[in-house]
Amino acid sequence: MTENESERLRRQVEELKAEIIRLQQGQNGAVYRSLFEDNHAVMLLIDPETAAIRDANPKACAYYGWSREELTQFKIDDINTLSREDVFTQMELARSDKRRNFFFKHRRADGSIRDVEVYSGPLTVKGQTLLYSIVHDITDRVLAQQRLTESERRLSTLMANLPGMVYRCLNDEFWTMKFVSDGCFALTGFPPEHLLENHRTNYADLIHPEDRPAVRGQVQAGLDRRAQFNMTYRIRCADGAEKWVMEIGQGVFGDTGKLLAIEGFITDITERIKTEEEKSRLEDQNRQLQKAESLGRMAGAIAHRFNNLLGVVLGNLEMAVSVHEPGTIANENLSEAMQAARRAAEVSGLMLTYLGQTRARADAIDLAEACRRSMPTLRAAMPKDVLLEPDIPVQGPVIKASAHQIQQVLINLCTNAWEAIGNSRGAIRLTVKVISAEEIPAVQRFPLDWQPQERDYACLEVVDSGCGIASKDIEKLFDPFFSSKFTGRGLGLPVVLGVVKAYRGAVAVESKPGKGSVFRAYFPVASEASPLQTDKVDKVFKAEGGGTVLLVEDDDMLRKLTQAVFKGLGFEVIATSDGAAALEAFQTRQEEIRLVLCDLSMPVMDGWDTLDALRKLSPDIPVILTSGFAESQVMAGDHFTLPNAFLSKPYERDELINTIAQVLSPPDRSAPIPRLRP
Repeated sequence: MTENESERLRRQVEELKAEIIRLQQGQNGAVYRSLFEDNHAVMLLIDPETAAIRDANPKACAYYGWSREELTQFKIDDINTLSREDVFTQMELARSDKRRNFFFKHRRADGSIRDVEVYSGPLTVKGQTLLYSIVHDITDRVLAQQRLTESERRLSTLMANLPGMVYRCLNDEFWTMKFVSDGCFALTGFPPEHLLENHRTNYADLIHPEDRPAVRGQVQAGLDRRAQFNMTYRIRCADGAEKWVMEIGQGVFGDTGKLLAIEGFITDITERIKTEEEKSRLEDQNRQLQKAESLGRMAGAIAHRFNNLLGVVLGNLEMAVSVHEPGTIANENLSEAMQAARRAAEVSGLMLTYLGQTRARADAIDLAEACRRSMPTLRAAMPKDVLLEPDIPVQGPVIKASAHQIQQVLINLCTNAWEAIGNSRGAIRLTVKVISAEEIPAVQRFPLDWQPQERDYACLEVVDSGCGIASKDIEKLFDPFFSSKFTGRGLGLPVVLGVVKAYRGAVAVESKPGKGSVFRAYFPVASEASPLQTDKVDKVFKAEGGGTVLLVEDDDMLRKLTQAVFKGLGFEVIATSDGAAALEAFQTRQEEIRLVLCDLSMPVMDGWDTLDALRKLSPDIPVILTSGFAESQVMAGDHFTLPNAFLSKPYERDELINTIAQVLSPPDRSAPIPRLRP
């Protein structure tokens, strides 16, 4: 029953009471009976002393299902489900006019129990005080209220268990909250009452400042279209923590089309965002690893093939130079060609360095001292408008590396830094320090699959004030020949990575466009350093010709060239193109063969298999192994036996002669003594 209906019924009861009193006083029984009998409301007259039903109108008989005679035999507690004591208590309230409105459950003839609202008050009839009662069935209203209450309970339970906050707010600058669910505290760290009516804070202030314009724009766009909006953004919680949230909502409009409020739901998606970011990072890392593997295979294959060809070029140029008098135009032209070939060989060597295949010997060196020695070279090459600011300790961390290659790393990093500064004034800060493995960043770190294995690492840090690097370009920095400056550059940073990788280290990059860059090279800390050596002059051996050499080389041009060098030294040469043919020749002429020069990569039988087979036949036979790959890569792993010397391609005539002499010299030769491993 609505409030209007209740008020109407109350007025009806008052008017009816007044009319009954008037008729009673006028002793107009016929009119009184007509008013009672013909009324459309359920009416009862009850004796408050005995609870007996003194009269019931036809509407009451129809409602309860009993005749008037039957009803007048009942007491009201036969119908009311309350106890007799409670019935008398309620009647006394009505008789004393302290209360007029009551809610009971009444029993009907068919056994059903109905919810009723009773308006009751005292009435004097023929000198006796009775209670007149007008009964209104409110069962449907009670059921509806119960359903509403249950629905609200379920909704409250649902909202309490939702992983987020349900809200109703105004479309104002503060997003003033008119309702927030209990999930507000778990989401924001603020109790609901703090946000309601902006009591302690407002929701607009919780939204990350960078995201506020986008949030307002998306909400207004949804309201303009009268459509649902769905957006993600960041909020700052009561404890200062930052969360990613997803909000789904829509406007609530009145009949006239006026916006009344905004209702929606906000939930925490921080873990989902982190998972998606981690998935994206792993996908990027996997893609970059595949690219790096592909580039590595390509670079290795190119360097190997290139070294074979350069060996032929250098050898033939050396032979051509030797037949022309010094100072002639032909001699000068050939000499320049040799210089160009040597520079090409350096590029090939840099490609191998990029792969982490260094030919240099690793010594325990002081990183700070190695950097200090490079300062004059750096300052001489650096543009005049760029200031170098070294922060190098007197005694620095010790690492296992080549001092020359550390200088390469430093020069390449500083060159990259001043090129980033360009023609502007700027500064480069160079720092050497020791950090723990935990301090090494896990992002923008190369090689991508590198993991720290030591407790402490030496860090060579180069910071510039240059143009910075876009995030999309950082992953390409260490690709061979990549450069954002101009075509043809880009081996500097790949060489840095290759050197660091060769010494079990890593490189990390930190940069933003317009904010400069920080490059950090990490090396495992080693034990006490050895003194830095000046350039070492190799011992020169004198090669004495005579005897037979077994030459095993699958490249036709290089085989012919090397054969000519041996013959020029007075050797007889047995030349073969693969290991199987070499083994057959050795078995036939073993007694006269003095030396074996064997390539590593060959069809049918490679260099290692050939070396093992030869040593089984003759454990003491001197063997020189050659390859276009770096010695560190070739010698990696366990091998049944080792060569007396290794010669990296491309090699020049003097290198070949010196290696031959070294291998064939008396016992003081420095090459490993050939041995069989069990």
